[in-house]
Amino acid sequence: IIVIYRLDGMTINPVLFCVITFITGFVISVMSQLGDWFASVIKRRCGIKDYGKILPGHGGMLDSFDSAIMAIPAAAVYLYILSIC
Repeated sequence: IIVIYRLDGMTINPVLFCVITFITGFVISVMSQLGDWFASVIKRRCGIKDYGKILPGHGGMLDSFDSAIMAIPAAAVYLYILSIC
């Protein structure tokens, strides 16, 4: 038996929701790693060790958010697709 829930006027199949959530989590984590790799490639090609000197020993403020460079757009696309369905 498949139970279907209604949330905010949206009908959700729990199995499909779990599959979509798993795939989305996987894609966002891969995009996060790619964002980190992308920032590292830029730093290596420019010969930069750290992006900034605001927090000594931290590596700079952009180093804190370099994985978000690609993860946030991937999450935004997921939310957009979810709003369309």
